[in-house]
Formats: sequence, C-alpha cells, structure tokens
Amino acid sequence: MGRMVEVDTTLVTAQTWHRPDPAAPAVNLHPLDVLLGLPDELTAPAMRPWLREWLHRDGRRLVGFGLCFEGWQRGIRPGDRHRDLTADLAADLPGQRTEVRVIAALDSHGHTWELIRRRGAPGPEINTGDRTGRRIAANGVLTALHRLNQLADGH
Repeated sequence: MGRMVEVDTTLVTAQTWHRPDPAAPAVNLHPLDVLLGLPDELTAPAMRPWLREWLHRDGRRLVGFGLCFEGWQRGIRPGDRHRDLTADLAADLPGQRTEVRVIAALDSHGHTWELIRRRGAPGPEINTGDRTGRRIAANGVLTALHRLNQLADGH
C-alpha cells in the first residue's frame, strides 16, 4: 500500500512575499530574504502554538519543506555575484536568458529535490542529492529550507 503525501500551502500566504523593505519602503524585500526570515518569525512566542498545531494537524508527519518559484536563468559569467544576477538578467537580451519554473525541496533527511522546467522544454530536469554542510550554506533557498526543517524537528 502506498503512502499519501499532502502538500499544505497554509504556512504562508501570498502577502508573505510582498513585504516592504525597511530600508526602502517603496520596494519589496527580495523573496529570498523573506524565505530566510521565516524560521525567525515562526519561532516568535505567539507563533509557537500555531506552528506545533500546523506540524501535527490530523496526525501528519512532516517530511520536508519546499518552494515553487519562477524566474530567469542564464549561465554564470566571471565576476557574477548572487545579488547582481537579478539586475543583470533584466538587462540581458532575451536570447541570453531562459524563463524557468523551479520546485526546490529539502526533506527531513537532508535530501534535495530540484525540478527545473525551462519554457518550451518537453519536461523538467530533475536533480536529487544529499546536500549537507557547505553545499547547503552555498545556496540561500536550501539554507532557508534547512532552517525550517530544523525548526520542525524541535516541535
């Protein structure tokens, strides 16, 4: 008999991703900054009972956290830095970048699941692997998912 995996999207709302940057209120925070801040928000005293209930609702057991997002992808050039890429991509010619949809997940055992679908491709690329230590620290999305998994372990 197979097991059912439930995807619960109620941890955050659409508004979560549209937060003004305290340093420049007319601009929203970068989504990665919002994601990296979620574990801190969820450990606030007022959130702890809600998080505990959410994690164990109907007897479920958490198997990991994931994120689905869209963006642009291009090859990394010499001198590129993480924060430069968004501005650089906007300036690139259409033939130098590809629109992608990504699902990135990190399960409770540290196994990564990355599905990348490029616009016009017949199907997604699927990458899996065990990412620990240095590899997680080198990727902001995986760092945030790792912190969420650690938070869930404590509840």
